[in-house]
Amino acid sequence: MIRSHMEILQNMLLIARGIIPSFTRPTYVDGTNRTNIAIATEKVVGIEIIERRRLVKILYDLYRYRFGNKKRLVLLDLGCGDGILSKYIQSRCPENTFYLLDGSSKMLAEAKQNTLGPNVFYIKQTFEKYISSEVDESYYDFIYSANAIHHLDLSFISKLYAKIFRELREGGLFMNIDSVLPSSDLSERWQFNMWRDWTNEALQNSGLNDQIGRYDDIPLQYKMKPENKPSSLFDQLQALRDAGFEDVDCFYKYSIFAIFGGAKNPKRSNG
Repeated sequence: MIRSHMEILQNMLLIARGIIPSFTRPTYVDGTNRTNIAIATEKVVGIEIIERRRLVKILYDLYRYRFGNKKRLVLLDLGCGDGILSKYIQSRCPENTFYLLDGSSKMLAEAKQNTLGPNVFYIKQTFEKYISSEVDESYYDFIYSANAIHHLDLSFISKLYAKIFRELREGGLFMNIDSVLPSSDLSERWQFNMWRDWTNEALQNSGLNDQIGRYDDIPLQYKMKPENKPSSLFDQLQALRDAGFEDVDCFYKYSIFAIFGGAKNPKRSNG
């Protein structure tokens, strides 16, 4: 049983930290599937992925702060994976309309299992195709993404943010949960150490002391994956400003994992 738990833990850590594509659903040796990373990890090995859960809650809190009690908003989940983030919002705001976009048919099929309802729509499209597709001017109230945009280089990210800005209505909001590039080698070393410390503390808190240190290479594995192309937080904040966003900021960051974004504020009258 311990072996099964450790395989589950390893995959949860890899998913949470971007080495396995986010929101995948691996099958483990005990024959079960885990989709909700935070809940599954808590139930199976007693480890709470604090940063991931906190980021999701912060994203939802920012949504609440921006829109208050407004209902029947239109939301777009970019790179939705299996739809867990939209499920979190939908469970609290079921009257909204949700569009879930992903380039993977498999992920969209799983998203359909997690976000059922007549007001949920699914779009099979890569980021590249989304960027080049026709703009739905001022269509969405809230656009968000989690653990997906770091697969694009900065030039594509800048185009993506410009497209997102145009598709938001005035008063709209964009938020991104993602990994970001450290600003220097020293900063990277410190932030990767934070990552390792978090993992080992989680193992210790679960009573798995014999596993401490076993996953210390995860940050390096993440860095070596060619599909991971994180841009710096500062460059992305500037790209958001260049696209026209206001109130641009980073709202939470732990190690290399952050939530940041900006608003499309109503145009001010000159009169």
